[in-house]
Amino acid sequence: MKRSLVALCTLALAGCGIVAKIDARTEYQKTVADYRACLDAHPWELKACDGKRLAMEAEERAYNNLSAGVPTNVNLQSR
Repeated sequence: MKRSLVALCTLALAGCGIVAKIDARTEYQKTVADYRACLDAHPWELKACDGKRLAMEAEERAYNNLSAGVPTNVNLQSR
């Protein structure tokens, strides 16, 4: 009984991690699409898309950190 309870808890916690990774990936893909749409709308004004680029880079770092097992609440400095 105790062994199956531990296995069940382990699966439940692993599932949370999978959901978090999927959510992070989805958010990253959304910001990539937003940035590309901005670039398409402003091909000669790249500065107009700086906010979208920064958001995309932040989501990329969060996704990569989550995928690598790094806590996402760590404040990482941008380049």
